[in-house]
Amino acid sequence: MSHHDANPAKAAMPPISSGIDAGVGVIGTPTAPVSTPEQLAKAKKCKALLEKDRSGIWRHYQIDGSTVIVEVGPIFYAADFETKDALNGFMRCVATDGRMDNTVTFIDYLDQNTHRDAATWTPALGLDVK
Repeated sequence: MSHHDANPAKAAMPPISSGIDAGVGVIGTPTAPVSTPEQLAKAKKCKALLEKDRSGIWRHYQIDGSTVIVEVGPIFYAADFETKDALNGFMRCVATDGRMDNTVTFIDYLDQNTHRDAATWTPALGLDVK
């Protein structure tokens, strides 16, 4: 599980873990499948691209089991749908360790200042920009 933040004070916070990293299933949370070395390499590349492009479209993300919470900045609102969908793909790639499978069931994009929904993603509905 990961915790990333542009704020150095928050970056010192320990990573959030639901027990899945250690292979211990949390009640009600299925243990994620094991990623292949190729999938892990893909996830590493996705994460590097996310970290490289911190132009204000996103500020912080947190992965907790099957849910990802992403705080978005002002650039998110001005970005076209394709850019938002690409961000969503990178978030899914990182959260699933490159598998792009159904272990992530919900991504919530929240305004970094108000924490109101800016967009949501589910496998059934795809990316829904508010």
